[in-house]
Amino acid sequence: HVVQAAAAGEAMASHGGGSSAGEAVGEARPSPPETSDHRAPKWRGVNFGGWLLLEPGPSKQLFSRFLGPGDQEMRCEWELMQMLREADALQALQAHRESYITLRDFQRVQAMGLNSVRIPFGYWVVCGPMATVASNCLDPYEGPALDYLDRAVSWAEQCGLQVLLDLHACPGGESAEAPC
Repeated sequence: HVVQAAAAGEAMASHGGGSSAGEAVGEARPSPPETSDHRAPKWRGVNFGGWLLLEPGPSKQLFSRFLGPGDQEMRCEWELMQMLREADALQALQAHRESYITLRDFQRVQAMGLNSVRIPFGYWVVCGPMATVASNCLDPYEGPALDYLDRAVSWAEQCGLQVLLDLHACPGGESAEAPC
């Protein structure tokens, strides 16, 4: 059902979602062919957000374990990492990275008939924390952690999946507003 829904949604999106003259409203349109002689298969996949780039939604379990003043949840990975460092609890981050996404998740994606995964990550996964311009102190992120990206690419290869590595957080951030 997931694959059928994805194909139906894509067909609707590619046609503007409305009906044209001569078509009944709600009539199913045939999905475009998966491949042609000169194009690769369309990507149909899932997002593995919340694994190597922490956000309160997908990483809720980790964020809810470490609360700030007034028992408020942290708004972003920056704040969460500050809290983890203050609490000497970086092992919680390591446990999260080790267990949040596993080979079994890649196998499930393959079993659903999908062919790709998106993995958002922050620059610190590649190069580690950097000095902030304003304070010349290291930012609170934990890295490098390239072994997780290497592992993910290896698992995807084992399962015949394509990978979109999404450098989703660059040095300096995108804005001064949360999420950081």
